[in-house]
Amino acid sequence: MPLSTFAEWFIAILLLITGLSHIAQPRLWSQLFIDLLSKPYGGLWLGMLTFMIGAPLLIAHHHWGWDLRTIATVIAWGWTTKGTLYLLAPGIPPKIAARHIKHPSRFAYAGVVLVVLAIGLVVGIQRA
Repeated sequence: MPLSTFAEWFIAILLLITGLSHIAQPRLWSQLFIDLLSKPYGGLWLGMLTFMIGAPLLIAHHHWGWDLRTIATVIAWGWTTKGTLYLLAPGIPPKIAARHIKHPSRFAYAGVVLVVLAIGLVVGIQRA
């Protein structure tokens, strides 16, 4: 299996499982972020996790085209950029999340978006 295809499947699985978890456990996700972002180092944790997942995927997957597989490249760029930003400015996540983390239903809605992206990516992989 080519490395880029592995990256696509890895991203699709991450999106699917995380999305289903957001749908099934929105209150726990809300509480996780409330707790994490109440700490001065919470942004560093989010940045480190996001960067460490995004950067290798970005290296492995750089497909730009007019098909659904481009979802993987856009997500890898997003995770890498977000992780870098949070590592360099860890005070940003609490400010960005403040309006959202106290509303568990928003995590459920985000979960639906993640599942839809996962399905789109899987369809794109199957068509390739």
